[in-house]
Amino acid sequence: MKTRAVLLGLVGLALLTALVAWKGSEEVLTSAAGAGWGVLVVALWHVVPMFVDASGWRALLDRDDRPPLVALVRHRWISESVNGLLPVAQVGGEFVRARLLMRHRVDGATAGASVLVDITLGFTMQLVFALAGVLVLAASVDEPGLARGLAAAISAGLVLMGLFFLAQRGGMFLFLARAIERTMGERVWLSFAGGAGALDERITWLWKQRGRVAWCALARLSGWVLGTGEVWLAMRFLDTPVTLEQAMVIESLAQAARSAGFAIPAAIGVQEGGYLLACQALGIPSEPALALALVRRARELIQGVPGLAAWQLAEGRRLLLRRRAQREGAALAPAPELERATAASDAAGGLGPPTDGAPGELER
Repeated sequence: MKTRAVLLGLVGLALLTALVAWKGSEEVLTSAAGAGWGVLVVALWHVVPMFVDASGWRALLDRDDRPPLVALVRHRWISESVNGLLPVAQVGGEFVRARLLMRHRVDGATAGASVLVDITLGFTMQLVFALAGVLVLAASVDEPGLARGLAAAISAGLVLMGLFFLAQRGGMFLFLARAIERTMGERVWLSFAGGAGALDERITWLWKQRGRVAWCALARLSGWVLGTGEVWLAMRFLDTPVTLEQAMVIESLAQAARSAGFAIPAAIGVQEGGYLLACQALGIPSEPALALALVRRARELIQGVPGLAAWQLAEGRRLLLRRRAQREGAALAPAPELERATAASDAAGGLGPPTDGAPGELER
């Protein structure tokens, strides 16, 4: 799995290098550098859709299980950092945020189900957002070929949405969990969720909560739309201002390209191609288009590197507290019981929820 991820990453990097070289590396890099401190403004704006997305995820949880919104925003920040900067096929971060949610005394099945439903609704709303972007593009550009492409895209989108609603009661979410496990090469979802039966039961129950699902879907769609602000701001700082409608077209098509290239780490090269094609369709020159893509990568680094650091600090602190709890238990528990507890913990690889031995320590 790691070898394949590295190879795909190299392919994506080669694609990105080829795109920049093809359009003139000096011109593209000079244009991107022109954004200056504006990259920080773009990074700050990204916090807005993160809050909205986290509120949708929070709505899927029971009232008694809901952590503070700020905590879920932090978990989502770490998740995006993992997906954006590590070779995990853009899904490893979802497992990480499920684990982080379990530290708020949420059971594994509930945590896994909430993340899987959130992923699926996010993908569905991204499809709606992409179709809206194509409609705006078709209304802005007078090309017969584009109209035919629009019809094909809408038809394919409707088919996918129809399949989604048919499959929602047929174990699709559990299938998604297993697909993520195959991608990561580890049986992690089903192990910490208490098995396939517990996860499937919780997902089925959650999907019947229509009010929660509707709120999450609305939040995820709003998050995609708010992402348009990043493009609008970045293009202003690149001295190539665009309208909000044009920014929506660029963002929707670029994000669709990123999702299509999920197998490539961070969709490197694929996302840049999406920005280039969307801008060309709107008549925007290639240099600012690729500069926009590089500004987006800079924003991911600005937010992603601290996010990975926060994750590693949290994991290190958790490990230290876990070992302390084991040492304290060693002084109280008989030897056979301690061996069984240690063996069970090692078998789970430390992926399960906090033990009952020291809940106060772990919560602090």
